[in-house]
Amino acid sequence: MNEFLVESEARYRTLVENPGFGVFLLGRSGECLYINSKIEQLTGYTAEELYGTPRFGFRITHQDDHAAGMRAYRRAVLGLPSEHQEFHLLHRDGSYRWTSAACFPVRGDDGRVHSIQVVLQDI
Repeated sequence: MNEFLVESEARYRTLVENPGFGVFLLGRSGECLYINSKIEQLTGYTAEELYGTPRFGFRITHQDDHAAGMRAYRRAVLGLPSEHQEFHLLHRDGSYRWTSAACFPVRGDDGRVHSIQVVLQDI
């Protein structure tokens, strides 16, 4: 691997792994492409468990928050970021945690939205 790619990978990991934010990346069909370690801490589920769960956002949020989450996701698919919204995040142990979340479109070189980045903060 060339030096530029190694440095780029290191910067990326610093951005998504070190802050106190949960970060995950979803494909346009809702499939999970990436989960950082903070999501595991916030939910009690391992990345491997969530990668295999279609529409896993429904599994980790309270049912009363599903409609707002879908609206934010759909806006991001259309290329529009969402404002921060508060959600009840469901932990594996059955407890809920208040989080603030936002969805951001991620565009490819062709300018089209290829994935959706979701950023969560425990509040």
